[in-house]
Amino acid sequence: MDVPRITIPNFSAAMISLLLVLTAVVDAAQSRLTKEELAAIESAASTNQSKLSHYTWQEIQFILINDKAVDYRLYSAKIRADGKYHRNLVTEHTGHTATFEPNTKEQLSQYGPYAQRLYELANQYTSLNSGRLSQGDSGGEIAVLRDKGLIKLTIMNYSTPGDSLVMNIDQHTHHLVSVQAKSHLTEPQDAVTIKAEFAELPDGTNHVANAEIDSVGRHLTVKLRNWSYQ
Repeated sequence: MDVPRITIPNFSAAMISLLLVLTAVVDAAQSRLTKEELAAIESAASTNQSKLSHYTWQEIQFILINDKAVDYRLYSAKIRADGKYHRNLVTEHTGHTATFEPNTKEQLSQYGPYAQRLYELANQYTSLNSGRLSQGDSGGEIAVLRDKGLIKLTIMNYSTPGDSLVMNIDQHTHHLVSVQAKSHLTEPQDAVTIKAEFAELPDGTNHVANAEIDSVGRHLTVKLRNWSYQ
């Protein structure tokens, strides 16, 4: 008895290809921010910046060379009307031990100017750039993952060409939870990595709690801690 032959229609290959394309489109759509998410994140960032601008806080900065603390600063910090961070030196001490006795000298150490550049670079990644977020989302430069109550955004070319930024955002408050960035100063070989964790004040205002900025080639690290918000 002959076994009947099953003829596969010629269009099946085309249909399979079409299904694969449609699946890829669906997957791509699911990896994008929804309009509602983007609007909520931008609104939360704007409201938070307004609330944070009413505060002044203390910022402790340590500079380490090869993991050894060589410089200590205490600043009074705030956000100005233009949205940029501003801080005034309160006390400073330089030395080669991890135990410091702050004094009122305002002379900057040899590491001070470079650490300030790292600080300013880090601020570009610890504050949300709504325009860049919208542009990156429409241009497909943002990968989105939703997991365990967080929206994880991986963004390429966020602040400067060739950089990368990973943002973890709370799905309910749409506030930043943590960020990790890879960037550089003037030259690409002057590589810098940035890590920051955020916390909330009793009124819900979101702020950078701790940050670590590493100059890879110079083996120099700037550690920051923010506290005493008033």
